[in-house]
Amino acid sequence: MFDGKKVAANMKSGRYMNGWTQQDLADTSHVSLSAITSYEVARNVPGLDIAVAICDAFGWTLDRLVGRTVDQKTGEVTYEDRR
Repeated sequence: MFDGKKVAANMKSGRYMNGWTQQDLADTSHVSLSAITSYEVARNVPGLDIAVAICDAFGWTLDRLVGRTVDQKTGEVTYEDRR
């Protein structure tokens, strides 16, 4: 299932992979710095519009942000391990 902590971890990972600060992500996605911080500590989960903006900034799909994969042959949906 969907896990806000996974979103937080994936956001941090995406920033590190790009060499960005939280401010860089905020500027690129047009989301406030305080909101980015709140999402990265899993205090809040971004709404769909903001999640899309964050994904656009990273060049990701929503599935990647939430740690979801779909097997193309079987249609089986799995989520990354939360640990």
